[in-house]
Amino acid sequence: MLTILLGLMSGVSGVLWHTHYWAGTMNETLVVLPWGAVLSALAVLAAGLWWGSFTGRLWVPGAIGAIAFATIGALSLSTTNIVIAPINEFTRNNAPGAYIAALTLFAGVILATVLASLAVMKILSRRQREARATQLGGEAHAAAAEAEQA
Repeated sequence: MLTILLGLMSGVSGVLWHTHYWAGTMNETLVVLPWGAVLSALAVLAAGLWWGSFTGRLWVPGAIGAIAFATIGALSLSTTNIVIAPINEFTRNNAPGAYIAALTLFAGVILATVLASLAVMKILSRRQREARATQLGGEAHAAAAEAEQA
């Protein structure tokens, strides 16, 4: 349940935050820094990493990212109220800042999901190695104690 809620919250916050970007010119070239979209991707990364490592389930970061991506996609389908700039030629030519922010949002959520999944996989494998080492160390200690008593 919390996995679904985190995915929905990450997706909605992504839609809201991605509109925050800085646009300026440098030597007559447009420069766009979509900091809101990057912040949204970091929210997906943080949610997947935290909840995935807490639950000990490898599928959790992928589910959070997929739900966030689906939420962003569903909110972008609105025909009456555009909350995400359409990714098409017209938008690219007439609103390049919004176009770049939308692309960054979609790509950032995908990248954040992959990175969170890889990080959780590494965390869980390390926990398993430590648990095996502790178990083997405990068995060796018990065997040594029995040998001393005999």
